[in-house]
Amino acid sequence: MTFKRRKIREVAFQTLFAMASDPEVDREQLYKELLPLAPQEEVPAYLEELVTGVSEHQAEFDQEIEGSLAAGWSLSRVEKPNLIILRLALYEMKYVDDVPVAVAIDEALEMTKKFSDDKSRKFINGVLGHIGGRKPLVTRERGAKRLARRPFLIFKHWSGVLKSVHGKNGTLVGVGC
Repeated sequence: MTFKRRKIREVAFQTLFAMASDPEVDREQLYKELLPLAPQEEVPAYLEELVTGVSEHQAEFDQEIEGSLAAGWSLSRVEKPNLIILRLALYEMKYVDDVPVAVAIDEALEMTKKFSDDKSRKFINGVLGHIGGRKPLVTRERGAKRLARRPFLIFKHWSGVLKSVHGKNGTLVGVGC
């Protein structure tokens, strides 16, 4: 059976959430409980990539998230579901070449609708927008080339289109709708 990436992201979120509660949890068993797999069917490779990638880069992502929080905030104040959604989105933004930054942000917002609340969705959008605006696609070689050709990056947002204008060195110059 073929699964859409949105479903795979949701299962990755649920797996990472379970792993945060119990680091000794059996991933394979979780996958089987969360995905309707046929007896001989293998777990989608993208699911394993997301879970492994987020786990391996967690410290890096946490540092980046903490640097984007308002003064006086720390990671300990961020609700666990929101933190996991942010980590997943950052993994896709930085390490998955065929997922554009705008799609990673949009998918994170969709996941927030399902697993959190409206206030959290605004928070996640703000953090990811800040990180995406500060370092738009520069973490990927092809993104840096795209930025050099096209300094205007367009991020789709649930309320319309948000345009971020970036200079040649990748710094955020301005934001407008």
